[in-house]
Amino acid sequence: MFFFLPLPPDHTSYSTTIRGLVKSTIFFLNSLSQHPSKYLQELADALAPLIDGQPRLHAFHAEKDYAIAFRRWRDKIKAVRIQMDRVPTEERQDDAENWWDQLSDIVGVLEGRGEVLQRVCSELGADWKEVCVAWGIFIEPRLRRQDLP
Repeated sequence: MFFFLPLPPDHTSYSTTIRGLVKSTIFFLNSLSQHPSKYLQELADALAPLIDGQPRLHAFHAEKDYAIAFRRWRDKIKAVRIQMDRVPTEERQDDAENWWDQLSDIVGVLEGRGEVLQRVCSELGADWKEVCVAWGIFIEPRLRRQDLP
């Protein structure tokens, strides 16, 4: 489980984010509005609409328009990273563990950081197909089938 905050034991927000399951991820982020950390509440509020609004190629008539929209979306993710970096170190932990590190991994994947995605996929036990799909969604969104070996 990616987040170790007080949640139902079957909740899998980390893997739902990686697998692109938007509704489950947004539900989880919205549930954080009750978390004791105001910083985590604000970050979750900022991330939910971004995840919901991630550009998808099939929604555009031209690949160029998609590429522009994706770059703009990624700029908004970078703004969340800046907001995260402003959280004081002593506020990055709750009663369970360090929530900031866990959220940082999600933001790292959304930022397109391949090393974060590889580590997260490894920790989740993702197979090569899931890694390829996640890579195409978050790291190289213009990846084509012929680009794969």
